Amino acid sequence: MSDTAQDMGPRAFVERFPALTELSVADAGILLREMQRLDLPAGKEVIARGDLNDSIYFIWGGGVSVGLTTGEAVLTVGEFTAGQWIGETSLVDPAPASAACTTLADSTLLSLSHARFMELRRSHPAITSTLLQMLNESLAERMRRTVRFLDRGPDASGLGDQDQRHWLLEALRRVIGTAARSAT
Repeated sequence: MSDTAQDMGPRAFVERFPALTELSVADAGILLREMQRLDLPAGKEVIARGDLNDSIYFIWGGGVSVGLTTGEAVLTVGEFTAGQWIGETSLVDPAPASAACTTLADSTLLSLSHARFMELRRSHPAITSTLLQMLNESLAERMRRTVRFLDRGPDASGLGDQDQRHWLLEALRRVIGTAARSAT
């Protein structure tokens, strides 16, 4: 594990995360200096459900599964890959995690903690404004997708009344922001 994400390169960072194209290369370099690079093996828990999470994780390489546990079963509600992120609400409101996040393969993540975000907010407000805009757009799109799906109801989803669990799982996926496969 490296202490810095600077070796990723600011231009490559902006290219990898298209939602951040508003950042200049110089601003991306400043942001990278505040991030921590995590090189993690497959199967490593990044965020434990119920534990305090205060960071957003940008997925540079590999992938992360988001799951809910019910007893001994794990219900996968999303899978995220390079160019996406997890933990975004914790960036502005650190709180216990509502889901567990585990690497699907050897993965490289870039984390930005709430404390570093707040420091950036004071020293480089344009950078944090871009990050907040990215988060707002992402969350708004997830909510729109979910509302459209819920408005159709289980009968219109093609799943029928007999499989309400899968319909609800699909609704959760839309909130999370992915169209991932179920672990069941």
